[in-house]
Amino acid sequence: MESINSALKIKLAWQEAYRLRSCPGDDMLFAEQPTIETERHLKICPACSDTRNAAPQVRTAWRELGDRLSDGVSVHKATDVPPVEGQVWALSDDLSHWNSDGNFYRPPRVLLLGIEGNALKVAQTYYDNALADDGDVLLSGNRFGFAQSWNIYTIHREMLDHCLGGVKREELQDVLSEAGKLRADIDENSVLYWFRTSEVMVGAEIAMPAVAQLMEEMETRLSENESFLQNIIGSLADAYQKLAGFKLPEFAESLIDLLSGVTDPHGISPVVASTSIPLSVNIVIKQMDGAITIRTVAATLTDNN
Repeated sequence: MESINSALKIKLAWQEAYRLRSCPGDDMLFAEQPTIETERHLKICPACSDTRNAAPQVRTAWRELGDRLSDGVSVHKATDVPPVEGQVWALSDDLSHWNSDGNFYRPPRVLLLGIEGNALKVAQTYYDNALADDGDVLLSGNRFGFAQSWNIYTIHREMLDHCLGGVKREELQDVLSEAGKLRADIDENSVLYWFRTSEVMVGAEIAMPAVAQLMEEMETRLSENESFLQNIIGSLADAYQKLAGFKLPEFAESLIDLLSGVTDPHGISPVVASTSIPLSVNIVIKQMDGAITIRTVAATLTDNN
C-alpha cells in the first residue's frame, strides 16, 4: 500500500511540474479571446483544456495553488543584491515565451555556481522534493527544494530578477561534486525520466539565447582589443614581419591570436606545484624604433586565486 501511495504522490507531483513548466498563466488560459498560441496549447494539453472548461470553483482552486507556490520566500531585487555564488535567484518573467512545440516556457529558479563577468554558471532548481533522485541536492531544509546537478548551464547576468536567499556552503560544494559523477540510465517509461527531460528542455530554452548574447559581447570586446593593439603595434602583417625572429603560430586571425601564440625560445617554464596551474605569459614590448619583441615569463594560478 505504501508503494502505491508513493507512486501516486510522484505521479501527481509530475503532473504539477508539467503544468508549472509548460502551461500558460491564468491571464492567457481564461482570456475571452485566447491567442493562437493558447488555442494550439489547449489542443495538446488536456489539463489546460479541462481547467479552462471547469467550473468557477475549480478555477479558483488552481489560482490558490499558484499563489501558494509563490509564497514563503523573501524577495530582494537584483539591483539591491549583487549576485554571489551560493544564492538562489528567480529569473526575469520577460524570459517567458511560447515555443513551436505548443508549450509556454517559464524561467526556473536557479542556484548560482560560478560568476565570470556577465556569464553565470547555474544549476536549475525545483521546489518539490518528491521528484528528487540521484544527482539532486536538497537545499536548506526544503526552503529552495533541490538543485539539479545534471542540469547545469550558463545564463547572462541580465536574466536575473530577484534573489531568494542563499544555501549552505557545503550544499553548493555538493552540487559541484555531484555534477562530475557518472549516472546510470533512467527507465524511459518512468516519471523521473519525463520530469528530467522536461527540465533539461526548460534549461535549454533559457541557456541558448544567453550563450548567443555572451558570444556577441565577447566578439565586441575582442574587436575593441584588436583596435587598441593596432593603434600601438600596427597591422597583423606588420606584426608578423617584426616578429620574424620568433617561432610564430601557423595561423592567426588577429593580433591577439598572434601575440598570445608567439613562442619565446628563451622563455621561462613555470614551476608546477601540486596546488597550482602553470601558465606561460607573453609580455609584448614595443621599442622606441618600432620593433617588437616578446618575453615569456612564468606565472601560476593557485587555489586561492
